[in-house]
Amino acid sequence: MTARKSGTGGAGWKAAALGAALLVSPAALQADREVEIQPDPDFFEPGRDGGREQERPPPQATPEQARETRRLGLLWLAQRQNEDGGWGQGEESRNMGSGMDQVRDVSNVADTSMTAITLLRSGNTPTQGEHAERIRRAAFYVCGKIEASDEESLFVTDMRGTRLQSKIGTYVDTFLAANLLAEVRGDMPDAEGNARVDAALQKVMGKIQRNQREDGTWGQEGWAPALGQRLAGKAINAAVLRGAEVDEAVRERAETYARGQFDRESGGFAEEGAAGVALYAAASSVGTMQDSDDANRRRQQEAQRRVEEAKDEEERAAAQADLRDVQDRLDANQQDLEAAREA
Repeated sequence: MTARKSGTGGAGWKAAALGAALLVSPAALQADREVEIQPDPDFFEPGRDGGREQERPPPQATPEQARETRRLGLLWLAQRQNEDGGWGQGEESRNMGSGMDQVRDVSNVADTSMTAITLLRSGNTPTQGEHAERIRRAAFYVCGKIEASDEESLFVTDMRGTRLQSKIGTYVDTFLAANLLAEVRGDMPDAEGNARVDAALQKVMGKIQRNQREDGTWGQEGWAPALGQRLAGKAINAAVLRGAEVDEAVRERAETYARGQFDRESGGFAEEGAAGVALYAAASSVGTMQDSDDANRRRQQEAQRRVEEAKDEEERAAAQADLRDVQDRLDANQQDLEAAREA
């Protein structure tokens, strides 16, 4: 894969944190005892470069060991949920100092949403699974923050200066909140919970739609705001797929921007806002095009149904025109998506 600009990668801060969470000894899991991180002594060896530890390739795990390690890692995360239903960002790595100690254990929307989505991805839902209650508490924590926020700005929280905000962008809380609420929409255990989630999702989607720029972006603040753009694109398409109302003009601008970040002639991706990391640039572009393709197919099906259910010729003609527009957009996006995948 070729990039338009060269550069070096940044630190995988969240991946490192989750990786540490997975280094858990099965012996640590006992009744009424919190899971503790116990690094495998064979995984690191003393280095010769200034005494730093050098990572050694880990041994191959059996499927059973991998499942157990995954389960324990999720449990470690779950046990660190705060009383208010949220999660904080945790401690800094040794080389990053202690400048964020004041927000280390304080719940924030972005980390809460990311952790809850992790629990959802592991097979839990708001009503089923080992972590169902934790997902519900997280969703209601996020709802509460959105409910307390203003109507017009892109912010959903008054917390500033978190690690994710500095890395991914100022509005990462907003985009991750929208992703979480889209995922749990309609899946809460009762009508009251579903209504609260739906109202919060509508409010945060309104913020996203009102604050989109003409070029389809939401700002370039942060170390790698291309990742924030990716989260925004994912949120608006996920909302469509979950049946929420989304302004098609907003979704189309985000899709057009994502397509424009890929250069078919060179086979590269524009790295503006990607911190010089080609993978971030490619993931933001291709990921949004793929999500748009999924949502476009949904719109195509809806347009086809309107054609079939039209009550008169005038209504059928309007539905057919809409279907042609949807099909043209679907085809154009798919062409760029296929080319980008092969780059």
